Amino acid sequence: MNKFETTMVAILFVVLGLWWYGYKTYFAPPVQPVKSAVSQVDSNRNVVVQSSSNTLSKPAVVTAREEIKVEKKVETVMGPDEGHKETEQIITLSNDKTDVKLSSWGGAIISVTLKKYRETLDKKSGQVKFDWSAKPALAYSGIPGLSQNSDFKVTRDETGRKVSFERALSSGLEFVRTITLGDGYQLQVAESLKNKSAVAIKLPAYELNAGSMKQIRTVSGSMGYEYLGIDSFSLSPNSGKKICYWANKGPDGDTLSLSARLQPAFRQGGGCSMFKPKLTEPLPVTTNIVRMLASDWVAVKNKFFVQILAPKGGSAGITLNVRREVPQTENPAISQTWVQTATLEEVSTAMRYRERELAPGESLFNEISYYAGPKEYAQLKLLGNRQDDVMEFGYWLYPISKLLLVTLNFLYKIIPNYGVAVILLTILVRIVFWPVTHKSTESMKKMQQIQPLINQVREKYKDKPQKMNQEVMAIYKEQKVNPMSGCLPILVQIPVFIALFTVLRSAVELRFSEFLWIRDLSEPENLLAGIIPFGLNILPIAMAATMFWQQKMTPTAGDPQQQKMMLYMMPIMMLFMFYKMASALVLYWTVSQILSIYQLYRQKRKADEEEKAKHAKA
Repeated sequence: MNKFETTMVAILFVVLGLWWYGYKTYFAPPVQPVKSAVSQVDSNRNVVVQSSSNTLSKPAVVTAREEIKVEKKVETVMGPDEGHKETEQIITLSNDKTDVKLSSWGGAIISVTLKKYRETLDKKSGQVKFDWSAKPALAYSGIPGLSQNSDFKVTRDETGRKVSFERALSSGLEFVRTITLGDGYQLQVAESLKNKSAVAIKLPAYELNAGSMKQIRTVSGSMGYEYLGIDSFSLSPNSGKKICYWANKGPDGDTLSLSARLQPAFRQGGGCSMFKPKLTEPLPVTTNIVRMLASDWVAVKNKFFVQILAPKGGSAGITLNVRREVPQTENPAISQTWVQTATLEEVSTAMRYRERELAPGESLFNEISYYAGPKEYAQLKLLGNRQDDVMEFGYWLYPISKLLLVTLNFLYKIIPNYGVAVILLTILVRIVFWPVTHKSTESMKKMQQIQPLINQVREKYKDKPQKMNQEVMAIYKEQKVNPMSGCLPILVQIPVFIALFTVLRSAVELRFSEFLWIRDLSEPENLLAGIIPFGLNILPIAMAATMFWQQKMTPTAGDPQQQKMMLYMMPIMMLFMFYKMASALVLYWTVSQILSIYQLYRQKRKADEEEKAKHAKA
């Protein structure tokens, strides 16, 4: 391997390493409840409510970019139309994929059960269930009499797919909501709010809540990834028609991630936390961010599942609710126990509406699409309005990621095993790139053959670098060899590899999918977890071995010491990088290496036969 190729490979692994590290986050131990509350107000039209183990002193006058922190008590304010007088009625809407339970208290969703997805790796475990009984999804807040503390009249539909809720408020407002479940995971909501009084009624600013999402624990342990997030989208030209992935950063130059919003202002921004000023108090447990950002839909998601709330016409703003994990060892009185960076435990969101006035007899109509189910591309694509972008395939890699996922699912339909489907997908990718890899290998063989000539030139002109480079390039031109072709196979496959990583990191199709000894292709093998501290993962070891074998067979040219170093270092680096990655991704790379070895073997065998034929003719 020449100097140029060594440099390119080094750059490649630095880029991959940094990119991989960017997704990595460390899981904190189990949580313990911490009570009390603190409120923040941000001048950039953000209202932040934080819950913390400490309270802060009286507010101070600050500049436009600073925050105001004031003490706030958390209490429930009951309006004249609030308070339960009727027994709660539970209504269940069902199809073959989901059960949606709604309550007459609030006329909203208290739980969703996904029938085709089990909760844990144990095949006897129950089905995945989202429990929102504490704060129901599709519940309104801000309008007295239309909250989860209100009783609604229920009208059931005989089909078991439709239910209506009605409520007449003492103010003269009449609310009617009809919720219909389709064949998938999507609910259609139609509702009206009519002023039946003889005077105008002013509606205060209010919110429509989505349910919360909690972090999914993985066997990856401290090397796992954090996928908890909130996404929003607006078709408004002012917003740039872009998806905002709040887990990474906010819009309009707002670079704070969701976890970073739990940091005090003096520790926010880029850089390593260990080099920032020390905390003066524990990180707040929760934070609520209000942004008056017009949004067509908002999504709450974890690694495999998502809720998407999409009212027709969108909303005037959104509220983001974030809760972090609190380690059992954390003590508010002992600064040494305070975590320096927050690990998200739970997120939720709501769509905000501005206050408005209803004239006598005027009605306010609203249509809402609500999805609560798996992050399955085929299902999300049907929702329209770019709601499938919650998959986070990326802007540039979206076509490649989509093609890989569609192809993987197509192969699964032929042979219903995702391990086999990954192998077949690897073969297809290798076939597509075969002309490039074949040409590269042939070029490397020629480079190896002319290496003695190049060494002679380097020795002859070692004191004249410019002349040496000219003579070396002349040899390349004369022998019709491209020195860059050796790196071409790696470079052209980088987008495919990153796209595949993006697809496989949270593909719900791979969740609990078995292959040979692997129990879950979306996770590391984690064999002998109770005996070996980090678990035994066979595939990464096999991948490193095949990489060593493949490099040893690959024709090389250049400094023998560099070749020897790369021969041993690259497999070791890849072993550490891939050891805790999803088994499906490691399976792809291992099979790709095996196919590369086979290709090199065939080329070597063909070259030997041609050499024998030449000697026979001579």
